[in-house]
Amino acid sequence: FASHGIIVISTKNPSSNPVDIGNDLVHQLMHLVKLNDQPSSIFYQRIDTKNFGTMGHSMGGGAALNAGVSFGCDPDEQREYCIKTTLGDHPAPFSNSLRLGIPIFLTSGSTD
Repeated sequence: FASHGIIVISTKNPSSNPVDIGNDLVHQLMHLVKLNDQPSSIFYQRIDTKNFGTMGHSMGGGAALNAGVSFGCDPDEQREYCIKTTLGDHPAPFSNSLRLGIPIFLTSGSTD
């Protein structure tokens, strides 16, 4: 997917709290931002850091939404990096849902 502009990352956080996992996801995105700025990195100036997206299912869905709360693109702020959109597939509860100021797509069903 990288040749199409898609980088996939995954967390290995042992927590069962979607906020903790979302924070871990943000930490990983920040690492990508650093790699984008390092001339010795294969990602040097190749990552569009203003167009991150997150997605996840169940606990990962809650984590993706929580990452969007803390790292989402705010039109009033001119940041060099941010999450532009997120998808939560049958997400676990997420915090500060009223602060989620980016487009989201939620799916759910009767069985997980």
